[in-house]
Parts: sequence; C-alpha cells; structure tokens
Amino acid sequence: MTAMVLTQRNDNARSGANLKESRLDTQTVNAKTFGKLFSRDVDGQVYTQPLYVPALETRDTSGRSQGTRNVIFVATMHNSVYAFDADDPEANSPLWKINFGPPVPVADIGQACGVYKDIELEVGITGTPVIDLTSRSLFLVSRNKFKDGTYHQFLHALDIGSGREKFGSPTEIVASAPGAGAGSVNGVLTFNAQIQNQRASLLLLRGVVYITWASHCDTGDYHGWVLGYNAKNLKPVATFNTTPNGWAGGVWQSGTGISADAAGNLYMVTGNGTFNLDQPGGRDMGDSFIKLGTGDVDPTTNRLADLKLLDWYTPFNQARMLNEDADLGSTGALLLHDERLIISGNKLGTLYAIPMQQMGGYNATKDSERVQSFQATDGGHLHGTPIYWKSARGPMIYAWGEQDYLKAWKVAPGRVEEKAASQSPFRAPPGMPGGFLSLSARGDKVGTGIIWASLPNDRNANQETVTGVLRAFDASDVSSELWNSLQNKERDDLGNFAKFCQPTVANGRVYLATFSNQIVAYGLNPPPLLKNPRISPDGGTPDQPITLSSPQQGVTLRYTLDGSAPKFDSPVYTRPFQLKECGWVKVRAWKVGSAPSPVAEAFFGATGVKGEGQGLSAEYFSGKELGGTALRRVDATVDTQTPPPGIEGNAAWSARWTGQLQASHTGLHTLYTLADDGIRVWLGDVKIIDNWNDHAVTEDRAQIQLEAGKKYPLKVEYYNSAGPADAHLHWSSPCQKRGVIPQSQLYSQ
Repeated sequence: MTAMVLTQRNDNARSGANLKESRLDTQTVNAKTFGKLFSRDVDGQVYTQPLYVPALETRDTSGRSQGTRNVIFVATMHNSVYAFDADDPEANSPLWKINFGPPVPVADIGQACGVYKDIELEVGITGTPVIDLTSRSLFLVSRNKFKDGTYHQFLHALDIGSGREKFGSPTEIVASAPGAGAGSVNGVLTFNAQIQNQRASLLLLRGVVYITWASHCDTGDYHGWVLGYNAKNLKPVATFNTTPNGWAGGVWQSGTGISADAAGNLYMVTGNGTFNLDQPGGRDMGDSFIKLGTGDVDPTTNRLADLKLLDWYTPFNQARMLNEDADLGSTGALLLHDERLIISGNKLGTLYAIPMQQMGGYNATKDSERVQSFQATDGGHLHGTPIYWKSARGPMIYAWGEQDYLKAWKVAPGRVEEKAASQSPFRAPPGMPGGFLSLSARGDKVGTGIIWASLPNDRNANQETVTGVLRAFDASDVSSELWNSLQNKERDDLGNFAKFCQPTVANGRVYLATFSNQIVAYGLNPPPLLKNPRISPDGGTPDQPITLSSPQQGVTLRYTLDGSAPKFDSPVYTRPFQLKECGWVKVRAWKVGSAPSPVAEAFFGATGVKGEGQGLSAEYFSGKELGGTALRRVDATVDTQTPPPGIEGNAAWSARWTGQLQASHTGLHTLYTLADDGIRVWLGDVKIIDNWNDHAVTEDRAQIQLEAGKKYPLKVEYYNSAGPADAHLHWSSPCQKRGVIPQSQLYSQ
C-alpha cells in the first residue's frame, strides 16, 4: 500500500492527498517520535515539488544496475535534475544527476518590478515535472540563456532509471497562434522564451504532456499559452492562447498544474488580462475559469483536434481584479469529481465553488446563481490551491490564506459550507504567501488524516528569501497541531521556505523542498543529533591559527570558508589552518547513524576605522506623506519599531533621517533595510534602495563600494501606514559582519 507521487499534488484532480499512508497518523506524529531524518544537497533553489517512485531499478552512467530502491526526484533552478535514494540517510550522493546548461539570470526577467526579487538568482526548472510510469519517463521544461545572448526553453524526456534523454529529447519550445494581441506581427503571436514564465506544473493526459505559461511580474507582451506535446516523441500536437487579441491572461496558478477529468477535459484558471468572452467573437479570457476539450493524437498527422473552449466562468468583478492586480488565477482548479465541483480562489481571498457542468459564463453585475463565492480569508491572498479529503465524517476542503488561519470547510451536495468547521489556533505570518498544503491519510479513516503545511516562519516571503516551517495538523480538527519543525529546531530546522511548494508525503516520509539548496526528509524515529562542534578562537582577526573540534568521538568535521553552510562534500578538517582574508568559518559534524550537528560559525574580521559620530538628524511626521509639522531630534541609529512621543503608536507616521555615513573598511559593502512599510535610501545623489509601498516586514539590500574613513551623504525616508512599524538600517562588508550601522559611523552634519 505504498503511494506513488508522479505528478504535482498527487493526481490530475490536484487533490493534494495521499490516501495510502499507513505509517503516519495523529498518534505517531509528535515531537518525541517524529522529526528530521536526513537532507539531500542540490545545486540551486527548488521551486518544484519532489516526486516519488517506489521499487525502481536505477542504473549508473555506465549502465550497470544499482539495484531496486525507492527514489525521490528533484529539479532545481540551476537546471539540474536529481534522483536520490528516498530512504537511506547515508546515501548522500545522487543515484544520477543531469544538468541542462546555463539558466537565465534573474536580472533578465521581470523588469516591470524594477530589480526583480521574487526569484533570487536564476531561472532554470521552475514548473514541477511529471512522470509517466508506463514508459519510465520524466518530463520537464528547462530555461537557458546561451552565450550569444539568446533565450530558449526546452522540453526534456528523461529515463527515470538513469537520467538519460530519450525520445529525441530535448525539443525546443516554439509556438505561434493567430491573433492581433500584444506583440503580434502581421496577425501572428509568437511564443517569447525570455518573458514567458513556465511556473505551473506539467500535466500528462492520454499520451500528451500539457504545459502552460504566464509571466514574470506582468513584464512584456506576454500571454497565457497552453501547449501539448506527444509523450512518445515530443512532437507538438496542441496550441491554445488565452488572449489572442489582447494581453496577459497567464496560467500560473501559484505553481499548481492544470487539472483534468476522466473524460479528458482540461481545467485552468487565468490571471490578470484582457477579457471579452462576453462580446460577439470575443476570444480573450483573462481572470476566468476555463474548460478545454481534448482528443486523442491522430497517428497520421501527429496532431490533436484543436483544443476547444467547452465552457467558462468569469466573476462579475473581473475588471476590479485586473485593476488591483488581484488575480483570479492565484490558485489552480481543484476538481471534486464526486461533488462535481471546481474549487479555486483569488488574491481577494474569495473562494469559489463552480459546477463542472454549465459553469456559468459572465454577468456584469453579480456572480452567476449557479456559482458559490464567499470571503474565505480575512482579506489576504489565496495562493495555495485548496486540498480535499473525503473522510468518514464527510468531504472537507482545506486552505491557508495569507495572514489568516488554516481553515477546514465541510462540503455539502453542490456547495461548500461557508462557516469554517475548524481553524488553526494561530495565523500565517504577515505578508505573502500563506501556507501550502498536502494531506496524508489511510483512506477515509478518522485519526489518520494529517494536514502538512509549509509556510514562512515569521516573515513576508514576497520578494525575499525567508526561513520556513513545516507544520502538521489533525485533518479532522485543524485546531489541533500535532508537530512542527520549530519544536526541536536544532534537529528539525528546514532552512529557507520554498515559495509555492507543498510537501510530498509517501511511505511514512515527508519530503520538503527548500530555498537552502536542499531537500529535507522527515519521518518516524529520527536519529540522535550530534553536538555542536567548536571553533577556537571563536572569532577575531584572520591572522591566527584556527582549530576545529567536537565534544564527541568518531565524528568527521566538514567546514567552509565562503559563508555557506557545510555540506557532505565540503572539505574535511584535518589540522589547524589560517585564513588568508576576512570571512566566516563554518563547521558541522557527521557520523554514521546520527543526524549531522547544527552549524557552528565564527567571524574573523578587522576593526577598521571607528568614527566619532553622534547619529543622524531625524524628522518625524504624522501621516505617510513626510509633510506638515515635524518633530526634530538626533537619532543614534536607524533602528526603531515605534514612533517618537506625540505620535500615536498605531496611526500612520513617517520619518526622514539625514546626515553622513562613514565607512569603517575599504571594499564592497552591503546596505540592508528591514521595513514595514515603505522605505528608500540615498547615498550621495543615488537612490540605492526603493521599496515605497505598503508591505509586511521586508528586507531590501544594495551593494556599493566604500573607502575606509570617507564620509558619504546619507538620506533615509520611511513611512508606516498603520499598525506595527519597523525601520532598520544594517550593513556588512567582507571584514565586518552584518549589524545595525552604529552611532559612531553616523553624523548629523
């Protein structure tokens, strides 16, 4: 009774449920008996959900059998795919790995957002692959920027046992469609490999691999594309464009793949874009629910009959969603086959239940009477597509919106009961994107259902990489939290949250992608944690011998000098060493049968020039506009969470700090702001940080070359729109670890 996870969210209905889990239940999952088993290092951030195949024979690069084992598959933004042993804690090396060449630098995308920060470094494999077990094939899309400056996207088919390309793989993704929309030339739209974002997971249906695209930050003349490829030879067989005479209408769904029913119909939800389906001859379907009909591939022409629009539904407030960037398509389409409903949500926090037959069309004044819609969150976005469990107590759906509680709703015939049946005892942290869920259970048996939720720990993950937490709740009553990865943080910490990626549960294990270049595996009876290693001396200057040690015998110490956390293939410590330059020493202990120790670290820097500053000139204002009567004073630092006396704590207020910054060291410095809400920073006449809008606590940074002892004109402006406030200015350099810029280096004149 071992589950396979061959596609994102477990099945083509995108239920998010593994109903064959026999080892994990509400009694076995707790802080004493459940925790981190091991992690696997990879070469980039992971935006894809791990996939799982049990009892698979794998082969090495020479073709020799490596035996039969359970295998976890992982794809990274560095354009790599890994196959790992899913069970053996000591099997750190991949069974096989393949890389598809240079990914696209993040600076080359998303220009509509200025410096694009939703992705940190590079764009490689973003959409979750799909596996065809019959042909033992894994399908994925890679993205590349070649040396000649051109951009490309490729569909690959890999043998799951060896990683070798097959079926003539790869096939470059090119497409065109008739239309007069944005970017068209002579009545033809052409697929743009640079701007089109392949975010949603792939779908395999009746021998065809379906792939969809949206954009990065609504940049450029993009459209919603749906392309189909023959899974036997990677030949293109189907093309559909959601806004042929308009703009946008991307299919991104926060990573959820398009869905399919047993009759072979496709279901998807489009984001912001042109809409005119209600007009004679209208073909543009932004912010709409779409049902497409498919057929079988014609062996003679190698084509499907054209994908046909069978039915659709567009909410009455689609114009508002477009104007406010409140995408309908922020979640995918969850299909409840027994109830004949489509469940989805939007950035306004609205949850929809739409009949799979006669979806409802469009009414400009109110939602169709056939469609149920209600406010499911306290106003935050819905990004995680709801999940479904048909338990012995009746069918339930679950979702966790931004800054809101995890909620469970009962499903009645033809509708969802709008009052939540239960909710978590606490909210998701402020900001994006809420929680991403999976469910494990032993069929419909009460007491076996568990909701697994991945979400940021305590920060806004929009345009920033933040730490994450994995939580487990009783699916029968989500007010009962069973376990979380912070209860025994040293042992169970997962690192950085992987945005829009839900856990994979299979065979008593929970596999979680991270933005820490790792996959983390959790399960029953976690191994004991090794004790912290020691670094002697614990910091100082780099011109002294450094010794690494452990309080335990028989361990291997692995260390790094580049600021990264040590991995299993990091250098092994053998004798004392000396640094050639400033920087971090980090060390971790390994031992067979034990969990690796936490990372010990020490910074070796230089004192630098210490100034005699008294702080910055500060002006505080009531309201957000930096205007009116100002309260003036000198502040030692920019490091505050409260306004000065005389300004109400929860009211809107703003501040301006001016003066000079004196560098302690010569070299490349990083300046950081942590702010809730808007903040901007000038050094001299150059605006180096600009995030002037409402947001939860968010980190922004800029790098600039400074000369020791030299003073630079500095101006910082900040506003808080309401409620809690944060305004902090930090810095770091190769010889100076990160911290608040101290008073000694700030001058009011």
